[in-house]
Amino acid sequence: NFKTFSIVGKERRLLWQLGYQRILGDPESPINCFIEGGPLVTMAKLEKNQISINSLQIDLTTYYDQFGYPIQNARVRTGVSIGAFAGLGININTGSKWTMQVLYNPSWEKIKLGDNYKFKMQHTLGIRGYYNF
Repeated sequence: NFKTFSIVGKERRLLWQLGYQRILGDPESPINCFIEGGPLVTMAKLEKNQISINSLQIDLTTYYDQFGYPIQNARVRTGVSIGAFAGLGININTGSKWTMQVLYNPSWEKIKLGDNYKFKMQHTLGIRGYYNF
């Protein structure tokens, strides 16, 4: 018999994007489409990784001896990597000093946590607000 148990993980990410954005269509129109792209830097930090076996919680970031006693905590898993992003969305001029954007950003990046990391596609949906001076 095989039983399945849940593994739960938690991480934080901080992204820096430097890119070019182009508004398509008439810039005076209240709604336009846009495209964007450029390089990015991703910093990731592992906060939690544990397995739940029935009512037993086992922290997977800790090393245990053969009797189940914790002997060493794993080092804080953080990593910084580079990649590239693209994007498209809708630019909405609200008529006041605010501009809103609804966007989709696919990116090609590494999340540098652990020992086995490689470039993969990440997907982001978002809303931006700009205050126009």
